[in-house]
Amino acid sequence: MATQAFITICCILAPLSAISVLLITLVNENLKKSISLVAKVLAIASVISRIIGIGLEINIVVNAIKYMDTVENMVGINNWNTSMGVSCILVIVALALNLVGAVLTLMIK
Repeated sequence: MATQAFITICCILAPLSAISVLLITLVNENLKKSISLVAKVLAIASVISRIIGIGLEINIVVNAIKYMDTVENMVGINNWNTSMGVSCILVIVALALNLVGAVLTLMIK
């Protein structure tokens, strides 16, 4: 449940940060500093929530794999193929892209 909450928060904050970055080009000079600050805060909050969500998700997957291995040993069924899978790899790639976006957002003056 917590994993879904943090990933959902990240999925809400990341587009808001992108919209804030786009708004910087449309507003006058007085608002640019405040909107750039909002974009930076949203990007950092998005990265933090993604890191927490990914940590929780990978922990859940590892615990599920351990549980499945225990069940395999107890029951004697050895044909279940349990591994981290593509979803964990994609989540880590998404984190890397999120970090790149946050760094680029922090470079805005």
